[in-house]
Amino acid sequence: MRIAPAGALARTREGARATLALFVALTLFPLGLTLPAMHTTTLFLIEADYSILDFGIGLAKAGDWFLAAVVLTFSVLFPALKLLMLARLHLTPTAKVTAKSLRRLEALGRWSMTDVMVLALAVFSIKASGLAEAAALPGAWLYAGSVVAAMIASSRITELLHEAIDAQDA
Repeated sequence: MRIAPAGALARTREGARATLALFVALTLFPLGLTLPAMHTTTLFLIEADYSILDFGIGLAKAGDWFLAAVVLTFSVLFPALKLLMLARLHLTPTAKVTAKSLRRLEALGRWSMTDVMVLALAVFSIKASGLAEAAALPGAWLYAGSVVAAMIASSRITELLHEAIDAQDA
């Protein structure tokens, strides 16, 4: 049985693509969270810009703890955990990667687009009120780019690791 060293998968062409996608996701994620993601105009007078973190913090300050928890869980916690798990799996020697850790990553991956949907629902709810207008700003696009890059990285990394594990078992 041949054991691939840490980062060995990254040295293949497909591994390099996965590394690039992971790097893009890790770079865009904090920018998407902190840069303004939505511009609102209320009653044609009051204008404000909000980041994704501002949504969660604002909801908590307003006493909407459940909604704050939902926004922060699906927009910050789950994506951050997924990116950390991806980085750890990508840098771990193949022989030390377990099927259990891959299942955990895949379970987190099922929630990948939920965070973008939360943002879309926020924009929709503001527009539907009729009292305000909302428009997406660069933070929203960077955040969505991070989610897509993470999905690509996750797909490639898990596929490569499954292949490596299967080759070890053979």
